[in-house]
Amino acid sequence: MCAQTPQTVKNRKTIVQRGSRKKVDSTPTARSPKRKTVSRKKQKKKGTSKWLFFKRWPSWAIWVGALSLGIAYILFFYYFFVGPSYMFAQWIGTPIPALVPVSTILTFICSWSFTYLVSKLPHAKYIIG
Repeated sequence: MCAQTPQTVKNRKTIVQRGSRKKVDSTPTARSPKRKTVSRKKQKKKGTSKWLFFKRWPSWAIWVGALSLGIAYILFFYYFFVGPSYMFAQWIGTPIPALVPVSTILTFICSWSFTYLVSKLPHAKYIIG
């Protein structure tokens, strides 16, 4: 149909909406009544994340905390794993060209075994994820 010619509806029906007794004309020109929204108090969802308390903090504080945690992790890893494995590789008399690869393999073995042992603890999923 052309936009200039009005549409005529031969069969006009009345529809009874759910929950109300009003009869609404179903012609194309009639508008449906707006639904009234009932304001409800926002309830806390049961499945909300426990990390939402970070939203109260400014973003710079989160960045500083995350960076300092990363730096502390690197320092502790070097102090407890890389340093002792390098010193152990020197102590067993490894030649200088093979010192770094041997200490790398020792560091891998120590860190893997530490992670494996921690994963066997009860509630380990809260410790190592």
